[in-house]
Amino acid sequence: MGLAPGTASAAPVNPSDSQISAAEQARQAAAAQVGQVSAALAAAESAAANASAAANIALQDYEDAQAAYDEARAAAAAAAAAAAQAEVELQGGRDDVAAFARDSYMQGSTNAGALALMTSGGPAELLERAALLDAVGEHRVDVVAQLTVLEEQANAADEAAQVSVAQADTLKVEAATLLATAQEQESAARSQAGALAEQQEQYEAGLASAEQTLTALQGQRAAAEAAA
Repeated sequence: MGLAPGTASAAPVNPSDSQISAAEQARQAAAAQVGQVSAALAAAESAAANASAAANIALQDYEDAQAAYDEARAAAAAAAAAAAQAEVELQGGRDDVAAFARDSYMQGSTNAGALALMTSGGPAELLERAALLDAVGEHRVDVVAQLTVLEEQANAADEAAQVSVAQADTLKVEAATLLATAQEQESAARSQAGALAEQQEQYEAGLASAEQTLTALQGQRAAAEAAA
């Protein structure tokens, strides 16, 4: 009685040394790419963090400059109003002095000054009333002089306030420019970090694929050697 021949299983394929070497080189190259992009990503993330901090500082400076500008504008408005009021009061004082002079020295009028002199009871009372009128006139002139000083001070304050507004506006514009630059730098740094993060994912996927290929070849060799 004869025996039926058995079915022989296929022998494992033993990869060549060049195949395994090429797979190892591919794995090393992929690992090097991952290392390089990881270092670049770390640097980009650090730059983005620094840019963000600089942008926050620039924003705070801009807000401070804006607040200073608003305060200068408010002070300028108050100074302008004070100067305008001082001018009105000065003009009123001048008109008061002019009216007093007209009423006191125009003959044939019914002004209080002339009436006071004409209705005096005697020489002594006449002199007393004349001295009083002179004192009142001098007082009004003094008031006008004081109002003139106040107007000059108000005008000087108004001019100083306008200068402060101009300076504050310049600082605000400079702060806005620095803020825009800092925000652009932050945006660019974050974009670069994002691109590097995507590249890192691709390189890590390539490294994983290269490691799988090398592992598979090494497994095939081990199986072939075991079969042999």
